[in-house]
Order: sequence, then C-alpha cells, then structure tokens
Amino acid sequence: MEDFQLLRDYAENRSEQAFAELVKRHVNFVYSTALRVVGERSLAEDVTQMVFIRLARKARSLREGVVLTGWLYRTTQFVGRTVRRSDERRRKREALAMQFSEFDRASESVWKEVSPLLDEAMAQLRQTDQDAVLLRFFAGKSLREVGQALGVSDDSAQKRVNRAVERMRDYFARRGVVLPAAVLSLTLAAHTVQAAPAHLSSTLVTSIASGTGASLGFTTTLKLFQNMIVAKLKAHAVGVAVAALCLVGGGAALVQLPAQPVAAPAKDDLSRSPFVLRGRLQKPDGQPVSHAKVHVATIGGMVRLYYLTNPVPATARVSKTWTTSAADGTFAVGLPAVPPEGKAVVAVNDDAGYAVATAEDLAANLNVVVQPWGRIEGVLKIGNSIGSNQMVNIGIWGTSETYEWNIVSHDMSVKTDANGRFIFPRVAPGEVWHTHTVAVRPGEGRPTGHQYVTVEPGDRLEVILGGTGRLVTGRIKTDLPAHLVFYGSMWANETHGMRNARNWRTMSAEEKRLFIRDWRNSPQSENFKQEVRNYEFSIEPDGSFRVPDVLPARYRMQIRADAPREPGKPARHAAVVEITVIVPEPPVGEPDEPFNVGTLVPQPKG
Repeated sequence: MEDFQLLRDYAENRSEQAFAELVKRHVNFVYSTALRVVGERSLAEDVTQMVFIRLARKARSLREGVVLTGWLYRTTQFVGRTVRRSDERRRKREALAMQFSEFDRASESVWKEVSPLLDEAMAQLRQTDQDAVLLRFFAGKSLREVGQALGVSDDSAQKRVNRAVERMRDYFARRGVVLPAAVLSLTLAAHTVQAAPAHLSSTLVTSIASGTGASLGFTTTLKLFQNMIVAKLKAHAVGVAVAALCLVGGGAALVQLPAQPVAAPAKDDLSRSPFVLRGRLQKPDGQPVSHAKVHVATIGGMVRLYYLTNPVPATARVSKTWTTSAADGTFAVGLPAVPPEGKAVVAVNDDAGYAVATAEDLAANLNVVVQPWGRIEGVLKIGNSIGSNQMVNIGIWGTSETYEWNIVSHDMSVKTDANGRFIFPRVAPGEVWHTHTVAVRPGEGRPTGHQYVTVEPGDRLEVILGGTGRLVTGRIKTDLPAHLVFYGSMWANETHGMRNARNWRTMSAEEKRLFIRDWRNSPQSENFKQEVRNYEFSIEPDGSFRVPDVLPARYRMQIRADAPREPGKPARHAAVVEITVIVPEPPVGEPDEPFNVGTLVPQPKG
C-alpha cells in the first residue's frame, strides 16, 4: 500500500498495523534527520518519537497528494530545532546554577573587599538612589515594594536600583575592587545585614522601658546626627546651594552653603555618566570577541543592524553612540542622558557574528554571546514567472514590549538579478519574514507576500519566494472622480496568536518582554508565524486587479483611495470597500485556475 493509503487506514479505522508499517518504513530516515539536527542520540530518539506522535495526531488532516517523506522531513527539522533550543536553555540554566554555586563559595572573599568601602560608596549616592539601595538590599524588599515605598513604578524602581549599583561599582573600581554589577548586587543582598546578638534586643527594650536610656539617648542621637550632617555635606557639596541642619544646644537651624562649581567629566570617564552599559562579548565556546563595534540603540536613536558600516544621512534619527570591545571582550559605553523609558539595547554587527542585548539582559548576565551569521540565497517567483530586477526584503516581527526588535532594525532589501536570484550574505539568527516590493501607486512600493523561515546560527538557506498559491482576481466599479488612485491589501486572519498570561495586567514590562520572547520560541507559536502574511496590489486604470501567489486562507480585503493630503495633516481615505475573502485550495488538476472575487463597489467616505 502507498503511504497515504496506510495513513488514511490509520486515520479512519485506527489500524495499528497500518501505522506500524509507516513507522517501519520511515523510522530510520526520521531518526537520521533528527540526529543531524540535535547531534545527540538520546535527543534524536526523543525527537523521532515526537514526530511520529505528531503524525498520528495529524493523520486525519493531511490531504491526499501530500508527500509523506517531505512532511516527515520538515516536521523533524522543526521539532529537532525546538528540542535543541529547549536543551540549550536547560544547559544555560544549569550553567547559571553552577555560576551561582561558585559565587556562594567566593562571596565571602568578595565581601571582605567590598565591606570596608561600602559606606563610602553609599555616601556618593543621591538620597533617592541611596534609599532604593537600602530598601532593595539592606531591607530585602522586592522591586514592587521598593517602588511603593518611593512612590514610583516597578520599572522606575528597577532603573533606580540599577543606576545606584552601577555608580557604586564605579566607585569600587576606582579603589581597586573590580567586579561585575550582577556580582555586586548578589553580594549586597547576601551580606549587608548581619544578625545582631540575641541579647541585644532584650537589653535595649529593658533599658528604654526603665528610662535609663533617656539621657544617653539624646547624646547618642546628637552624635549620630552630626556624623550624618558631615557625610551629607561631603556628598552634596555641589549645586546651587546645600541645606544642612546645624544642631546647637538641641535646636536646629537651616544654614545655606555657597554653590560649588561642577567639574566637567573626562572624555573616557564613565563614573559620572547617567547611564552606563557594560558587558563582555564572547563566542558560543566562551572565547572573547575583541575589537568588535558595540552600538547602542535607544528610543529616538535606532540602530539599523545591516547598515552599520554604511553612511547614514545627517537628518536620520539613528544612534551614533558606540564603543569597541577590549581584548578580553569587555565593553563599557556611557550615554549622555538616561534613555527614554530606560530602554537601551546594544547591537553587535561584526565579522565574528551578531548579538543584541537589552540593558535588562546585561543586568542579569554580563556575557553577550555573539552568534555566527546565517546566509539566505533564493529565487523570487511571481506566479509562474521569474521575478527579475525586483526588490526582495527581510525583516522580523516586533511588538511594543519586545522593543529590542523595534529600535534595532533588522530590515534589509536587495535587488534580484535577471534570473530572479537574490542573496542576503549576513542574516541574524532567528525568525525572518521574506517579502518583495510591489508598486501599488506611482512612487509608492509596499512589501507583499510574507513568507516565514527560521535561520539557525551559521545556516546557509536556499529559499523560493512566491510561486505557490492562487491568482486572485477581481474588478472595482465606481463613479468617483477619475483623479483618485485606488490600491488594495489582503490580510490573513490570525487565529493562533499569543494568549496573554493570566496576570498580564500586573506583570512588569520586562516580564512581558520575556513572556513574549519565550512564546515566540515555543512550538505553540509556529501556526501563528505561518499565518502572518499580507498581500498588497495595485488597481489598473480599467478597475481590474491581480494578486498572485495567495495561499489558501481567510482574508480581509480592502480597496481604497486617498484624498489629496492637506499640509500638516495625515492622509485620509476618500473611498473604501472591505470584504471577507476565503481563498480555497485550487481544483484538483487545475492548480493555475484563478479565483475571482467579482466586482466591488467602493463607497465614498466623508
């Protein structure tokens, strides 16, 4: 029996014999493919089992004519990559746990270096930052509790704590104690508060209750207050004026001190930069990446990843902040101001590879892994024709939460040659959407026909963009003014989008960002990625339109014309028609038969 007959026998009759025959035929092929993907025999066995489980679940939905060997190969590739990523994440967690274990063993020696300088470092902080450190590490409060105590949001509390720790770290470094900010945070959390002797509390209570501590209380308080004043004067002797309390015979007076000039920081001195990003670039094997440019992107100062080596217009809102990694891979770059919303991202575009890390990522782990570039070559097809001399684009899908994929632009365009071939020599590993540009109106091109691929580090992929799906045709009929230029779009209905976590409303921005990234790497997101597609098209002068290579799905089609743009105002629709279009599979034996949506009548809009 043919593969499909065996599959249908299993789907309709639950024939174990039929399924066993399918397994017998293909198990060696699936296992060998899995072994190449994951590189470990035990994992390859798990992948093989998962692939055949998936085959059993999807047996009823697979259409006649499917090449089962091809389906098994692609499914094995997908499952294998997913398992490999999960295994890599597990190993990273184990490595991190080992690092924490090593830190526990070394923390005592770190604390011996930090503790003599701790109060001096604290004295350098502004009071708001000092309070944040005291609440977070001395009192052991959560970020939410710190924010509530200071009257700010969780995110603002996180930024304030990070800023204070970074300044303390710089202070320690100037005195010969060099350690990562993450290690300093852990050290402070573990050692700043020591248990008082058990008898001390009862002694204090007894003393106060009996009144014997009353006379000593004032003297002790006075001494403590005077010491605090001296420390405050040292820490805040700059600015327009500094107010200090002067205790005289138990009273208090307000004294205005003269303003002091503020010295300009040296060019390479980061100790007074309001926002500093530090890290270490390394290859996947742990070797440092030296002399690599590290660019910093912020809101309003984006980085165009694939164009970092190209000149940019002086008027472009792109970041010009960058540094170069040292011989050991470390880098430090200071920003002239705290970035909007505290969002900053480092981007690496180097011969050694690619990396992107947010300020939050660096706070959690200073090591930034630089992954080898991928490479994509392919051919553009438009229907049955070769798409020669056309613009092909790649990009990624970001959200407001995953801001690193917005302020670090991963978009790039190349032109196909006479044979429709295109090459993207450097592609960041991850999810990539292909499109090609069509002219929808004179002087306006738009990306169309989204096609999704996954690029692994070091991958060399060969793709065919377009050439499948149906030709959708139709016509518009209108009595509207002839000067209006119509154009259209089709968006696929997305039914497998991400579901928010139950506590989404109370999650911090960073928690939402990580939640979305984890979901994007999960098998549950694959159907959604396949659904993300849209088609753009022009309307001919006679009202007809043709949309090639539309994959079967449910779409929202909109055809519109814009009114002449008024100075200083956005464009508005002068006419529009919108319908739902369900594009079916082509008839058997007639794959090129067009699907006609009929005649549409746009209505004028006020």
